[in-house]
Amino acid sequence: MPNVGYYTDPARKLFLQKLNFSGGINNSTSDDLLPEKDEKNLINFDLSYTGALSKRAGFLKHTNLHKLPKLNEISDFSQYPTLELEESRKALKECEKIQGVFQYTEPKDNKEYLILLYCNQVYYKLSLGSDVKGTLEDYETWKPISMQKYDEANSNYIPYLSGTYFEFVKFKETEEQESVNVEVPIFSKVYDENGDRKTIVGREAWLKFLQEDLAKVYKVDGVAYGGVFYLATGYKLMVIQKEESNLTAKQIKPVIPTTPEYNTIGGNLLSDDPSNAIKSSTGVALQVSGMLIQSTYNGKPLRSGLVNNPVTIEAITIRPEESMEVYFRFRKQKASQTEWENKNDTQEGWELTTLNGQNLEWIVNLNEATNYNFSVEVTPKSNIKTEDWTVINASLVESYVYTNYEVKEVPNFIVDGEFSLHTCRRLLTYYDQLIAYCDTYDGNVIYISDYRRFDYFPADYNTIIDTATKDVITSINYYQNVLIILTENNIFMLKGQNPYNFSLLNINRTIGCKYGWTAKVVENYLYFMSIEGLFRLKSIYNTEDRLNVEQVDMKINSLYNKDADNYIAITFKGNYYLVECSTYSYDSKYERVSNLGKIFILDTYIDGWTSYEGYYLNFDNILVLRNQIIATDRNTNSFLVYPELELNGEVIKKYIDGATYELSEDKQSIVQTDSGVNYRTLLEECENTFGKPYHTKKIKEFMVKVLDSKQGPTKLRVTALVDGNPVINPEKYLVSVDEQTGEVSYEIVLEDNIIVPSISTLGEAMVLGETLLSDYQISLHRIKFSGKGKAIKYIVEQVDDKFFGLLGFASVYKEKKPSVKRL
Repeated sequence: MPNVGYYTDPARKLFLQKLNFSGGINNSTSDDLLPEKDEKNLINFDLSYTGALSKRAGFLKHTNLHKLPKLNEISDFSQYPTLELEESRKALKECEKIQGVFQYTEPKDNKEYLILLYCNQVYYKLSLGSDVKGTLEDYETWKPISMQKYDEANSNYIPYLSGTYFEFVKFKETEEQESVNVEVPIFSKVYDENGDRKTIVGREAWLKFLQEDLAKVYKVDGVAYGGVFYLATGYKLMVIQKEESNLTAKQIKPVIPTTPEYNTIGGNLLSDDPSNAIKSSTGVALQVSGMLIQSTYNGKPLRSGLVNNPVTIEAITIRPEESMEVYFRFRKQKASQTEWENKNDTQEGWELTTLNGQNLEWIVNLNEATNYNFSVEVTPKSNIKTEDWTVINASLVESYVYTNYEVKEVPNFIVDGEFSLHTCRRLLTYYDQLIAYCDTYDGNVIYISDYRRFDYFPADYNTIIDTATKDVITSINYYQNVLIILTENNIFMLKGQNPYNFSLLNINRTIGCKYGWTAKVVENYLYFMSIEGLFRLKSIYNTEDRLNVEQVDMKINSLYNKDADNYIAITFKGNYYLVECSTYSYDSKYERVSNLGKIFILDTYIDGWTSYEGYYLNFDNILVLRNQIIATDRNTNSFLVYPELELNGEVIKKYIDGATYELSEDKQSIVQTDSGVNYRTLLEECENTFGKPYHTKKIKEFMVKVLDSKQGPTKLRVTALVDGNPVINPEKYLVSVDEQTGEVSYEIVLEDNIIVPSISTLGEAMVLGETLLSDYQISLHRIKFSGKGKAIKYIVEQVDDKFFGLLGFASVYKEKKPSVKRL
């Protein structure tokens, strides 16, 4: 008999594929090395280990977030039926969100902190990975940070949040009734013209407030730079740093630009009133420090002037005392001329003024489209001879000249303080510049700071992304030395290193990023979730329609929850994690109900997909910190850590079984929080024709190779489908070896399930240099089936919480020649 190469014990090798057996024997063995084979659906399997599958790890749940104040726990809704409306409860519940979790290393003490933004209030605690050891309370307890708002008028800071994130708005159903105080987020816009809280009257007004005026609590960004942490809150741009012994969160104090900076690159958009921030001041001697030139058209600021449109010229002075009397003179000339023209025809143009802290001002109309020069001269009152209006001492005249102010026939608009930089929700750093975007009021504006000055955002450094569909920016990512700007329906590339050499190109006109928090760079690709599914940007230089993107989720596209209201993503160990944020649901008391959460994981090395599912996987924030994933549950506002915990100097990996645990009350052990919930581990194979779709196969055996452990057996449910129909008569082969003779014998048992040893920690089991047979055994289990058809499919499922690892499986079938009919 010829050598057929059929192994009676495939455990000797990794299921080498053997097809087309000769000598009349056409039994074939097709092996499947996992996870290198293309599967239809893998649930709660980890793809981190090459050539094998293991059950996913679980999470450690921190419960201390429940101790933070909740909005509706304090508000009294009992007096007014209007407030009992479901819309009211849900709208206020929507404000109870964890907006972001960030890591910040304080450079002075080298302490590593976790920063948490919850309902627009900042909290912090010591990170488990900090080099500086603290008490258990330091790691477990979130502490509020005092938040301070900068008052430009008085040049100081005032508290605007003191450990709370809400304040009262007065509501009453009719004018005659007394009002009830309802707590709403402090950053909502319920103020009258005097800055006081408004009184909302009537059901319709209340509902309008909920729908339109109640500020949303947005997911936000934060970045560390220069030893401090910058945080976008959607309300004010904050900076977090250590002052004395405490962490503080302060609104960024806007730097006041010099007048040449203001005229060249614009006022500071961090300022509430950029132009009025530059004022005359007192000093040692009289001098002119600069000149501001401004013009508007139909309420919009102009960078250049407009023919016959008023231009305001302000001279900024420094004087010995505020009440000093001085003469001043404004002049103008066309840049092509040499003669100057005075503002006034009398007194040689000189005017007398008492400064009293005010800027000198000239409003002038320019009647020709050309470049103009302006000058201002200032001298003490005693230095002017009024008889003939001549200067007594020329050295006492201080002057300032501004050259080449451009005047045009057509308006040239600029971006100025009408846009709100503070309400941006996304941040990134790029060539020592801070970039802010996702403005809640205008989503198409990109704000760029000055070089290494994150407290100065010049008006001329802004970019407005305009598209035919008027879609907004959803994400900006640094990718291959450029910035990729993703909108809902377009992809742009911003080349260059600063606003003066930026070049904006549209590199895709039909695909965009619908969910901005899914845009992540992994290896050589930029992955992002569009309205059509998950795509990756593979080349940024080909602009022909969609040729620079490709869809990567076709295998799992049907598994998405189409009702999910959002998606977010992270990268971890080279894998791309796509988190499905399901829509909130509420019980009869309008408390959120935990829904089954799902995470899709793409192994970018093998392009293989798996998914995690469970009741504590409804994430809306995820932070990757070294070998940890830190996440927050969007339903319970729980704080979770994955996949390791060090307790009393010992690393606990008990929850590699996929369940969720939390610290016990005595903080000395961990206990499972989801007892009774079985975490299903599922492998669903694609329809497999073994490369011969027209050949009929008679299925004979299914073999599965697993890793054993000391943790006890687990049960697998194996289903075989041939052409979509279940296969009958599952039989298991029990293999035994005679210790004296070494003879191998098989016992056939008919049963529905396979009882196999499970794996504890697959990664540790496969460490090179360890003898697997000493602590871990590889076992082979064989099931006999009967059935025939052209395509074969297996479903392997584990339904308990035991550890489980899978090395591979194989099909044994009898292959028949296809029947060919003549036409």
